[in-house]
Amino acid sequence: MLVPPNLGGTPLTAIRQYNARRHPYELQPTTPAPAKTLQLVPGSLAQVAVAGDGNIWGLNGSGQIYAFNSANQRWDKVSGTLTQISVGFGGAVWGINSAQQIYRFNASSQSWTHIAGALAQIAVGSANAVWGVNASGEVYQYAGGAWSSRPGLTATQIAVAADGTVWGLNAQQQIYAYSSRTNSWQLVSGSLSRLTVGSSTMIWGLNSTQNIYSYNAQTQHWRQIPGELKQLGVGADGIAWGFNSTGPAYEYNAATGTWNRIVGATLSWIAVAADEVVWGLSGSQIYRAY
Repeated sequence: MLVPPNLGGTPLTAIRQYNARRHPYELQPTTPAPAKTLQLVPGSLAQVAVAGDGNIWGLNGSGQIYAFNSANQRWDKVSGTLTQISVGFGGAVWGINSAQQIYRFNASSQSWTHIAGALAQIAVGSANAVWGVNASGEVYQYAGGAWSSRPGLTATQIAVAADGTVWGLNAQQQIYAYSSRTNSWQLVSGSLSRLTVGSSTMIWGLNSTQNIYSYNAQTQHWRQIPGELKQLGVGADGIAWGFNSTGPAYEYNAATGTWNRIVGATLSWIAVAADEVVWGLSGSQIYRAY
């Protein structure tokens, strides 16, 4: 079970006041900071994908594509259909369809460009960090206008961050980190069933029993985080959100090492980026964190 929320809240920034002699005094808050909530957003989606620079895209149950318009707080329908969509920093939006064909969105023409190749999974951290896995588990990186094979891992999942950090898992739940220096995959100790990567220093994962782990890049060891989660997301700035098997959402409080329960919805999907960009789905209903 998850640790109960920290009812004390996060202290507000102290307000500095001065007396007649201009001696500083700190006015301490008497009430905790308001808790975050998940608030319903109009629309219906089966997938949602986010990037730290505000890119929010999604697919509905029929594979129709939508981009969130922050100016009017509505979803703009985009032509085409996809089975998976991935977005990254700098406006990078990629997807694959039911035939495993690959597409990249062209913001200038507001249309999709077909990219040669076939993938079963695509992961995008930025315009310069685009990776994919084909149906055989072979891993590819898109660079210089073409896909290049990155042998050494037969992957069931890869996770990519905006800074180019790439990690992956195989069918035996072994963990691998890609080294751009040696152009090879390095085996990392441990066993995970799901990975999420926010940056080179923000690597988290879940094992097969939903235990939570955070990787310390300096010690090169995993630290178990209290609690259990079914799905997890982290941002480059260290925010971590997830939900457990019954659906309530939680945000990790690094100061206390506990999880704060978020009110507003139970979730079936979560997408997390930096700057508290957190979106989720409850069935087909859409929620965002405030």
